[in-house]
Amino acid sequence: MGTSYRYALRIRALIAHGCKSFLVPSSNQCDLVSDRWLLTITTITPGATILFTTNGTAPTTNSLVYTNPILVTHDLTVRAFAVAPGFNNSTVAVASYTVPKTATPVFNPPAGPITNGTLISISNSTANSTIFFTVDGSNPTTNSPVYTQPFAIPGDTTVTAFAAAAGFQDSDGPFNIWC
Repeated sequence: MGTSYRYALRIRALIAHGCKSFLVPSSNQCDLVSDRWLLTITTITPGATILFTTNGTAPTTNSLVYTNPILVTHDLTVRAFAVAPGFNNSTVAVASYTVPKTATPVFNPPAGPITNGTLISISNSTANSTIFFTVDGSNPTTNSPVYTQPFAIPGDTTVTAFAAAAGFQDSDGPFNIWC
């Protein structure tokens, strides 16, 4: 039987209420590095190993061993606990992260009948986002043209767009058909 010990397991961003004891994390949810979030898990117990899952299951001693920050690029729930020789295992700490989505592009005019040469504008409400689009009905990628100014289209054209921004998930990609 192991020695009773109170672990302080910290999944940065949310208080790990499931632990026997816990540290109050900083007010930051994660650290923004480049255009993605990094999540860190720490414990104050010297020599403890942190085991975790991100697939919704409870962690076990066979789970992934935490060694480096976890890249958070989409909504994620992390479950983790700590183990150390001679001590009881900590209880499982749970933290959920929601990575916001870039706002969906808005077309002006909206889909519907137009005359040849109608100017189409695309906007979005997420600051510093980039809008990618196609005019052939295919799904745009980050290799597609970047929207910078209104452009003219002939009738019977499908314009598809999505927006991307640092620290956000890509937007949904609506399509509009003009006749």
